[in-house]
Order: sequence, then structure tokens, then C-alpha cells
Amino acid sequence: MKYIIDSASLEEIQEALELGAYGVTANPSMYLKNRQEFLPFLRTCSTMNLSFLSGEVMGDTLEEMEDEAQRIHNINPDIIIKLNFSGNALKMCRRLRKRGIRTALTLIFTVAQAAAAISAGADYLFPFIGRSDEYGQDGLKLVQDIQTMIDRHGYPVFVVAASIKNIHQLEAAAAAGVPYAAIPCALYLKALEHPLTRQGTQDFERDWKEVHTFFTKNQHSPLDNIVMTLSRFIYAQNSLQSRSFKDTEQIFDLSLFVFVLSKSTEKGTIKALCCVGKRAFLCYLVWGKLWGKFRGMKTLS
Repeated sequence: MKYIIDSASLEEIQEALELGAYGVTANPSMYLKNRQEFLPFLRTCSTMNLSFLSGEVMGDTLEEMEDEAQRIHNINPDIIIKLNFSGNALKMCRRLRKRGIRTALTLIFTVAQAAAAISAGADYLFPFIGRSDEYGQDGLKLVQDIQTMIDRHGYPVFVVAASIKNIHQLEAAAAAGVPYAAIPCALYLKALEHPLTRQGTQDFERDWKEVHTFFTKNQHSPLDNIVMTLSRFIYAQNSLQSRSFKDTEQIFDLSLFVFVLSKSTEKGTIKALCCVGKRAFLCYLVWGKLWGKFRGMKTLS
């Protein structure tokens, strides 16, 4: 599902677009609320390279509707002409369809209205969920039934779920396969939030800082790196040849010996071995044996 911001506030629109919103739609109530003049608003939005932008026609007669549609089309031919469902709206939809102008029929409250809009050649349908619920209908079922009808017959039209009041309605419409939702900016922002997402982000940030602190305090010297490389070589040699270091405790002793060696001076190595016990001393003997092999290989080369 792609989100179309249902707003006439340029600030809200800009914020939503930066977050990935797909397009913009609005209605006369929103223009009044935000004190936006209709045509200048469309001119501004048409410069935003939107994938979806609609402009609403409010005339009563076909002549008035056609005149308004033409003025919108002159601003940008990609603007979708939005018509409030009525008999004249269906007639206008057919006229605009013949001219190759895309249309959207809004204020859809029944499957029968949706079917009539499809027959008239509408490109988009705006069924209202929240307002249907307020009237005693099942708004989600309305949207689901319309989408099912479209999918079953393969009609070339898209549903834009509108009048969405909460996250439940939004997610249910998405689960029904509805491709678009017209939602206010506040609901869009709310849909991006979840307490587990915030908690997970905080956990990752905390652990990331601890990782950085750990490796900052435990940076290896060049000698440490050499010893660790040799320890890997020792383990590989014994794993492939003698299997004598298969025991977990002995492997640990070898790692402990290498650690002690890396942290001690050359003169203090034997003294340090005495502190870690018998097994570490045996590891030391193996170390010497392999070191001898290493020097022999170097001499032959």
C-alpha cells in the first residue's frame, strides 16, 4: 500500500514527502482549514514531482464542472480530476476519459456506486471507511468488497481507501490488497511508530557504544597480533595432525597461554607460565615444538 497525504498544509505535505509519501490529495474542508486558495495550491504541489496529485471539481452543472476540470488540467495535465460521486460526475468522467484525462470518483459508500464509477471509466475510487462506520455500515467490508470485485474482474482501476481513522483500519485495508490509502499526516506519522521499534533502537545504540568502548580499551599491540596469528596456526596444526588438543579445557589452556605470552615480556614468560599451572606449561612445550618447525621451514626456504 502506498500512502497519499490527505492535507492542504504545505508544511505537513513536505514533511510527509520527505518520509516517503507517494502523493497528495485534499478537499474543500482542508483548503478552508489551512486558508489555502485552490489553484495556487495545485500550482505549488505540481512543482513537487508527485506521483499522485488530485484536484477537486465542485461545479453543479456539466458546463461548470468541465470548465473547472480544464483549469486544473491547464496547470498540469498529470493532475487527476477528482469528482464527487453523482450522476453528472459519471457523465463528466466519461467525457474526460475520452480526452485521456485521468479521473477519481470520491465519496463512494456502496459497491453499486463503485461499479457505476468503474463503468464510467474512473481511474481511481475513494471509498470512505470512517464515515461509513459512523453511518452504521461496515467501512472495512465496503473497501474489501470493492477490491475483491476489481481483482475478480481485472478492472483497470485503483482503490484509494479514504476516511481512515486509525491504524487498525489502515492495516486492514492494506491486508485486503488495497493499493493506496489517503490519510492525514498525523496518522501517517503515527503509523511509523511502535514502542518495540523504539526499544530495539535504544538497545542497539547502547550495545554499539559498549562495543566501541570495549575495543577502544582493548586495542592489540603489534606483538599481540603476531601472537594471535601464531595461536591460530598452532590450533590448526594440532587439529589436523595429532588431535591432542581436542579437549575443550586444553584448548582453553592454550588460549590462556597465548594471552599470558602476549602480555608478558620475553624474560617474564617462564615466570608467568609458573603462575598459570601445568597445562599451560604443556602448551608452552607444544608452542616450542611448532616454533622449531617454523624456524626449520624458514631455513629450508
